[in-house]
Formats: sequence, structure tokens, C-alpha cells
Amino acid sequence: MIKILFIFHNTGMGGGANLSGLTLIRGLKEMGHQVMAVCNAEGEMASLLRSESFDTVVAPYHVAWPSAPHSAREWARYIPKAIRNRIDNRRAAAIIAHRAAAFAPDVVHTNSSVIDVGSMVSRRLNLPHVTHFREYGLRDANCVMWHLRHMLASPLNYNIAIARDIADFHHLDFSDRSRLIYNGIVDSNLCRMNPEPGKYLLYVGQLNRAKGIEDLLQSYALLPPETRTRIPLLIAGRPSREEYLPVLQHMISSLGIAANVQLLGHRTDVADLMYGAMALVVPSHSEAFGRIIPEAMANGCLVTGRDAAGIREQFDNGLHLTGHEIALRFNDVAGLTEILRRIAADPLTPALTDMRRRAMHAADRLYSRQAYVQGVISLYQDIIRNEHTRSSHNHSSI
Repeated sequence: MIKILFIFHNTGMGGGANLSGLTLIRGLKEMGHQVMAVCNAEGEMASLLRSESFDTVVAPYHVAWPSAPHSAREWARYIPKAIRNRIDNRRAAAIIAHRAAAFAPDVVHTNSSVIDVGSMVSRRLNLPHVTHFREYGLRDANCVMWHLRHMLASPLNYNIAIARDIADFHHLDFSDRSRLIYNGIVDSNLCRMNPEPGKYLLYVGQLNRAKGIEDLLQSYALLPPETRTRIPLLIAGRPSREEYLPVLQHMISSLGIAANVQLLGHRTDVADLMYGAMALVVPSHSEAFGRIIPEAMANGCLVTGRDAAGIREQFDNGLHLTGHEIALRFNDVAGLTEILRRIAADPLTPALTDMRRRAMHAADRLYSRQAYVQGVISLYQDIIRNEHTRSSHNHSSI
């Protein structure tokens, strides 16, 4: 049995990082391991963890560095916020370390690379620390990542990358300290395919420019009015910044597509929305992994996505596995518009139906929850062996 101190970067339930973290600790618990979970505030995540009988710690910490400023007002507030973050994070690390001491974990696991409080706890307790790289930083999460150099230099630090592209970006080498472990999304028993998908296009995810939502709206606006009337665009997700929603609403109105676009907000029935959709559109400019892609494929939903970063990696993995494309790729607004025209013309052509079937098979093979959990357990076991060997060597040298 392995004891894991598992640290979430926030307490929300809308982001892919927390959903993947939940999948992992549930799987670890099912396999007989013990998990103490940590959140930075009371909220949805903390309540859910307690309801599932996880030993839960709440301590007030923040991202390692404040989000990159975009205005003069934000620049003026940046240094005070950065100082606050450092002070609060050190205090939180002391609280967490005190609570964790009695639990006696074998490893500290930070679920997102945007925080450094887990690394602080590992140094206080002299325990190995796993950093889960789910983000690039500024490219996708608007997060400054100045803390990574110090974390990566620590002899206690180990790493998981959720995609090869993100490992390359952060210069992680797949030695005994770094592993490529894809997120576990698919439960084989729940794979399904709708023989007659509904007549709507779907976007799922945070609403911000980096996710490509504005490109999607521009492409959708280029479809003929009768096509948009017949096939509305459903958008499920919350804005990453509250002030962005009015910007998005203004754009929808100015493009003349307000009657055809539905802003659904946060939804808990995403799987059913995917099952009923004509296609899921993933326009992110730099997605580290994009858990919604295998999730959609497992629900038999046709996927079209930008041919870049972690999205391309998933599509290439499926191409390598099946010998054929498992999704429709685009590079710009014009390319996406042409794909939307093709889908709208007939989503049930033999070619597109076969693509959906291949995609479901690929998602099942590549991104199962079982493989995800077992891959992390294997890393934990190697870490414990490595640390035992290192400790033994240090004692023999004294």
C-alpha cells in the first residue's frame, strides 16, 4: 500500500486538470492505496472529496505566481499579489506539512504545475514530489511559471507529462525522473455510438482566447444562414475571466449569429451532449492534452480539432494505431469553415461514420482509466525504490 498526499491547484470542478486528478485518486483508492487530498479553499472539490470519504485538508494557497497582467491596472497590482502569494503559500505549506506528518505519506503529488506549495511541503518533510505537467504556462493557462526551474532542480522532484509535446516544451527527458502518462478518460464499458446524432455543433471547455473560441465563432458565422438555422452551435463552459463573457456576447451579436448560438454555461451532462452532437469542435491554439477529445470519441462523437500541440499528438496517436485518421484537422478559420460545411452537408457519410468508429476504438485503447492509474502507481513504486536506494547509499557513506 502506498500513501499519497495529493494536492489540487484549486477547488473548482470545471477544469480538466481537477477532473483528471479525481479520476486518478479514485483509481488509487480502488486499488487499495491511501490518499490525503488537499485543496486551497472550501468549495465544490472539497465537498466532493469529503463525500467520497477522502481525508481532506484545506489550506489557503495560490498559484505560484499571479496570472500575467493585461492592463496598467493589473501591472500595478502584480507585485503586491506576488508577495501575497509567496507569504500565503509558505504558510499553507507549513499547515499542510503539519497535517500530513501524522498521515506519513510516501510521496507528495501536485496535480498541476502552476503551483509550488506541494514542492514546499516535500522539502519540509523530505519526501519525493511528483509534478504533474498539464499546462504549458502562458501559452494556454496565462500562468507565469518562474518557479519551475527551482522545482525541477530539486533531487526530490519527479515528473509526469500528459503529452509528449508538453514534455518537450518544459525540457523533460524521459529518464527515471520523468514519465509520459496520458490522462485516463475512457471507461471501456461505457463506450457508445449514436447511430443518428443530433443536429447541433458542440464546444466544451473554458471560454478564453487561447481556447480558440473566437476562431470558432468566426468560422461558424461564415456558414450560410440557413445552415446555421438548421444546425445551432452549443457552447458549454465558463469564462476563465468574468469580464470575458460580455466580450464574447458582443462578438456573437456583431457577427449576427446570436439567434444560432447557445451559451449553456457549466454543464454536468457533457457526455450526453457529446453523444447527441453532430460534431465536437476543439479550436484551442495550444492544448496540452484536451481530455474532451477522447471523452467525445468514447461517446461516438465526431471530432474536429486544430492540428497543433496536444491535439495533434492525440490525432497522430490514433492514426498510428488504426492506420487512418480518427478526426478532422484544421489549421485556421478558413479550414475550420470548410470542415463545418462538410459536416453540415451530411454527418452520416460512410467515411465520417467509419472515422467515428475508429476514434472510439482508439480512445478505448489509448486513454483508459485503468492504464492511467496503473502508470502512476508504477511511477510511485519506482520512486519509492529510488528513494530507498538513495537513502541507503547516504547512510552507508556516513
